Amino acid sequence: MGAPPVDPKATLLVVDDEAAVRRVLVMRLQLAGYRVICAEDGEEALSLFHQEQPDLVVL
Repeated sequence: MGAPPVDPKATLLVVDDEAAVRRVLVMRLQLAGYRVICAEDGEEALSLFHQEQPDLVVL
């Protein structure tokens, strides 16, 4: 009944201007098996989005 296994190659882009929020999200998502990249603003997010081509963006 647990969650399905997470593909370790799944990449998530977390975007938030508050460092504390980013840290919590990154920690929780990495524990769930995701590869996580972060951005603190839209400009950085767009750059990372084009470079890394994440599977999901969390705003």
